[in-house]
Amino acid sequence: MRHKILTIMSLLLVILSSCSKDGDIVTTGKGDALTLDGVGNLVLDKNIPDGLALTLFWNESQELSTNYKDVLLPNHALHNILEISGTEDFKNKQTFNIPVTSYHKQFTNKDLNTALYKLGFTPDKQQDMYVRVGATTGDNITPQYSNIMSFLVTPYDMDYSIAQVLKQDKSLSGNLLFSPAKDGVYRGFLTMGKYENWWLKECDGTLWGNDNDGTNGTAYAITNESRAWNFWTSELSGLRYVTVDTKQWQWYEVCIPSITVSGGVNGEMTYKKSTNQWILSFNAATTAPVSVSLSCNDAVLYDKNTGTEGGKNTKAVITPDGLSTDGAAGDFTITPQKAGDNTIVIDFTKQQTADLCTVVEGIIEPDKDDKPNPVLCIMGNDDKWDHDEWLSLVDEENKTYTGAVYMNSSWGFYFTKTTDSSDWTKINQDPDSTDKKLKEGGNDIEAPGVGLYVLSASLGWMSYWYEMEDPITSVAYTGLNEDWNLNSMTATETPGVYTATVTVTKDSPWGVQIVLNSNWDYWFGTKADGSLMWKNKDNANPKGISGNGTYTLTVDLCHGTYSLSKN
Repeated sequence: MRHKILTIMSLLLVILSSCSKDGDIVTTGKGDALTLDGVGNLVLDKNIPDGLALTLFWNESQELSTNYKDVLLPNHALHNILEISGTEDFKNKQTFNIPVTSYHKQFTNKDLNTALYKLGFTPDKQQDMYVRVGATTGDNITPQYSNIMSFLVTPYDMDYSIAQVLKQDKSLSGNLLFSPAKDGVYRGFLTMGKYENWWLKECDGTLWGNDNDGTNGTAYAITNESRAWNFWTSELSGLRYVTVDTKQWQWYEVCIPSITVSGGVNGEMTYKKSTNQWILSFNAATTAPVSVSLSCNDAVLYDKNTGTEGGKNTKAVITPDGLSTDGAAGDFTITPQKAGDNTIVIDFTKQQTADLCTVVEGIIEPDKDDKPNPVLCIMGNDDKWDHDEWLSLVDEENKTYTGAVYMNSSWGFYFTKTTDSSDWTKINQDPDSTDKKLKEGGNDIEAPGVGLYVLSASLGWMSYWYEMEDPITSVAYTGLNEDWNLNSMTATETPGVYTATVTVTKDSPWGVQIVLNSNWDYWFGTKADGSLMWKNKDNANPKGISGNGTYTLTVDLCHGTYSLSKN
């Protein structure tokens, strides 16, 4: 392939498809690589981030070739590196490893601009850039270098003050995290579901995700390498303040379940899901500005130390600049629109702007209470239609229910929203889908077989699934007396009900887990109210313990309850 460059003192265009002016013709004998002279101007184009900006080539005898001169490197070098610097002494440099079988290096506008940014080049200013190739026969052997080639290069500005939050499929979510200092530490408020998957993309295209260690990954450890998985959020859904620290290779989140307003106005804010805003209506005596503080006393921190479950309780203060957990104040000044009814509106999609906390005239009504029912009934599974089988609510936001069900159905089954015997509304298999999709008035759902299965269904996503591919064959408890060994439980004649005689010798401040099939990925947790919840527990003594002694622990996986009776 032939390319044209402009004569000296004109713009040097390097492998850009729009290059068409007459000038010196440079050809290469190695694919599409381009040999360059050691002088010229190079202006990087941010409008073509993936367009080729610079290609350096040297032949198999380690020659760095240009149309002006040849520079010989050591013959038969086993390993090459390419270095870029802003000074001829290369004290501050960017180093690129070259594969053994490769004898050229290509830079897109984005790649080269990123390297120059890291070297401290000033955007939109012409500066000297120096390039050299090093050859070495081993990783710990000092390279022998080629001559130094110089270019006049003009980088463009890169906005490292923001990074894009991507969905699981790497499409845009419309959300941003912010780094005012442009130091690779991005922060911001996000409203997300529990265990939601996402990625972070910097302005130079660098994609950050969870560091996959080859097994289950390490929650809150990050990487930008090819082994990355998507991030996943904690066990709590809703508002959170996220920090992604690309310098320390970690991220963490502070979940914010409530916001309290104090100062010139006092009260608890309400989340209005339909507009993704937090609101508090108040009556103002005058239109004089007042100062208010926004705090959360039940915030929960999740990081590499806690993992995504069982976070650390903390107090947080929302400030105009973000979130403080060290007690620092950060009040907002608000101005009532009139004497009388007004509403404070917090819109976290407008963070880093003056519109984060505003006041509008009048009262904004909260969303109507559409809280889902606590259970989702299963009808027909046992060839009975008595509202006696159900799944328990585990995710209010997505209306997701989970529970153990003893499958033994001749005709299939369906769901109803309540235990009301007059409710015969069928929610079942969508006949237009081969996936496990739900539809009101569809076809009855075929059971997977006879046995005790863990079933989930979401009326938010209108889908259902089995948490475990196989039925439950064994049940064990762990965590009692802070003993995390698995202790077997005995099945009773009632499907889903298991018992064990236990001896309480001390508190169990982290609760108890009911582990299925000896697999730590599948478990129910004890809640303080005597219920069992799928993959969730309260960090507290299980209900029913009244001092040390011998107890009978009974769990009902099908109805999501447990009890401890002292013997």
